[in-house]
Amino acid sequence: TGLLTLTAPAVAEVTVTGAWLRILPPMVKTTAAYMDILSTAPDRLISASSPVAERVEMHESKMVDGVMNMAPVGAVEVAKNQRLSFSPQGLHFMVIGLKQNLRSGESYPLTLHFEQAGQVVLSVRAAR
Repeated sequence: TGLLTLTAPAVAEVTVTGAWLRILPPMVKTTAAYMDILSTAPDRLISASSPVAERVEMHESKMVDGVMNMAPVGAVEVAKNQRLSFSPQGLHFMVIGLKQNLRSGESYPLTLHFEQAGQVVLSVRAAR
């Protein structure tokens, strides 16, 4: 008789640092969120959501022929032990259709949805 050993795939441990939401004038209903993400295993960030917005999309800013362009991106690969930065001039989260005004210094929930690690719920501080 043979012995069968099953091993579960490694689930990534995800760490998020430096998370913040940009405060814009109250009449503006779209803003951006930024952060650094580190994972102990390869994973894919497939989406994000927040109860304070209608939707959250991942976008990337790129310089094309001397003009800054921004476009939505699908899932983002997260390499093992390599920081993935969401910053004002690169990948970032567009927080669209704000349901309330953001206040400087207050924190708001944002959930990251990973293929392997599942949901990671953050508290993101609003700042100018």
